[in-house]
Amino acid sequence: PYVAVHHRLDVQTSGVLLFATDRAANKGLADAFADRVVRKSYLALVGACDLHDRFTIENQLARLRHDTRRMGAVKKGNSAITEFDVVARSGLAALVEARPHTGRTHQIRVHLQGAGAPILGDVLYGGALSIGGVGVPRVMLHAHRLELPHPVTGEPLCLTAAPPDDFSDLAVQLGLEDTWKRT
Repeated sequence: PYVAVHHRLDVQTSGVLLFATDRAANKGLADAFADRVVRKSYLALVGACDLHDRFTIENQLARLRHDTRRMGAVKKGNSAITEFDVVARSGLAALVEARPHTGRTHQIRVHLQGAGAPILGDVLYGGALSIGGVGVPRVMLHAHRLELPHPVTGEPLCLTAAPPDDFSDLAVQLGLEDTWKRT
């Protein structure tokens, strides 16, 4: 059978994946991503920090020469733009919604690290493996929602995935309760 991937995730990231199983749908999906009409929303758990309630990071990203596993902000790279909203805060952590306008490798992870708020569990970019005496099981990044036109009919589609138990349990333990349900 025919399968093409359009929205994939880093290994430890949870959430919405998008595949085409039909060639006509594949072209429509490819066009939607290329034309940047797909709206993406991610949720991230970060340690407590001084983030503005709403902010945007725009820079250029490329693979780092000294550590090719990592991406970083550089002078000559690929344009990367992410809008952020802090959804909730506690004394220990914050729940952040990220809306990337571009789809660069590790984009949200690098942008939050650069803002002084690495994602919990993201050791590659400085995220803590425990917080408030609670262990962090993985990178706490979740692809929450994709909004796009149907690839054949053009009708609006909204694809969502609720955060998995490890994400929601950690959020509750950090005093953030079920705040992602508001996003």
